[in-house]
Amino acid sequence: MEFYGGDGTVRGVSAAEELERGMVALLQRLQEQRVDPLDIGREIRNRYRGVWTVERWREAFQRAEIAIDVRLG
Repeated sequence: MEFYGGDGTVRGVSAAEELERGMVALLQRLQEQRVDPLDIGREIRNRYRGVWTVERWREAFQRAEIAIDVRLG
């Protein structure tokens, strides 16, 4: 839980940590649904023709570990 100070700062959980958690949760939901909204799979398939199929990419994306590093400045 975060608390907002009178000066606009976030107390408790930092804004970066909160954003990071939200992004990870969103990507995990997309993985579960096998959805690639950034169309990363198309780029992979274009670079490695004959190796990656649409289905192979969806399966790989679904199992991929995703790390996010949020830095607010």
